[in-house]
Amino acid sequence: MNRNISFGILIVLGFTGLSGGAFAHSGGALPSPSFITGALHVLSGFDHILAMLAVGIWSSRHGARIERWMPVVFVVATVHGAVMASSGQALPAAEIGTAASVTILGLLLAASLTLRLPVAFFLVAVFAVFHGFSHAESFADDVNYADAGFGALAATVALQAVGICLGRQIEKHQLPVLARGVGIGCIIAGIVLLAS
Repeated sequence: MNRNISFGILIVLGFTGLSGGAFAHSGGALPSPSFITGALHVLSGFDHILAMLAVGIWSSRHGARIERWMPVVFVVATVHGAVMASSGQALPAAEIGTAASVTILGLLLAASLTLRLPVAFFLVAVFAVFHGFSHAESFADDVNYADAGFGALAATVALQAVGICLGRQIEKHQLPVLARGVGIGCIIAGIVLLAS
């Protein structure tokens, strides 16, 4: 297995493995419970996991320059959406927007579509605002929003890194069926979310 993919998988597994210890031991060098809550919020939703992997894989489809900047755009826009929610601003149809973004990402990936740079960045930024808003809106009142936000961002970056590594391997070994599989998974998850 490629070293980059192994490292990305270890990051994701590390988040899930830390959760029990962090809640059992509130002191020391372990991340705070709020950090873990934020990370697990991202890692516990199949739709979130698929969407982040899809962003990573889709980024790698656009070439090396874009694969470096697409996750940055996503993270910045996610923070913007989270700040909107935590400051009490409204985002109409946030859940519908999140579900639609998962579906559209799936369609782009399943159809092997690439877009011009400004359009790709704009789409990803809009999707990320919805995701960030939904994440922050779902945090409990007793959670430290900053810690939870950092946890959610760390998990988001880790999943996108895994997606980029997968995307590179898909391109290297000519395995478009794997990208289509993730895309179809996103489409199904998005439709289920839209229907619920």
